[in-house]
Amino acid sequence: RYNEATSHPTNRQLVDPLTRWLVDSKKTKLMIIDFKKMEATTVPNFKGGEGEYVVKTYLDEQNRIMQGLLPPGASIGMHMHEKNSETYYIISGTGHVVMDDGTEEDFTVGEMHYCPMGHGHTLINRTDSDLVFLGIVSEHHD
Repeated sequence: RYNEATSHPTNRQLVDPLTRWLVDSKKTKLMIIDFKKMEATTVPNFKGGEGEYVVKTYLDEQNRIMQGLLPPGASIGMHMHEKNSETYYIISGTGHVVMDDGTEEDFTVGEMHYCPMGHGHTLINRTDSDLVFLGIVSEHHD
């Protein structure tokens, strides 16, 4: 984590209002993604799912990082990950996942679901409260 008191101000570069790139003493780039400053997009029937998916997205060449919200009864439809993998980390609520092989699981706050490359999944909110999660799609390159 960047510490203003111990880091050189020249090591901190503001790239845009939504992200902050920080460079440590080894010249490694670290980034803070501030979802609080991002505008949400509402997507109806995302990937063939039910209801609306509300999402804030950061995208670069290797990753798509999303803060997502599924209201009660909403879902992200079944989709395959041919050249990437995806993880969901629950911030609030409970999610229900169905994998392409028919395996079903519930997961809740502090738990993570992982869908490896070559597999598919769907995410469903079967509860009476919002499901808020962090989603990360990582591209795999040959």
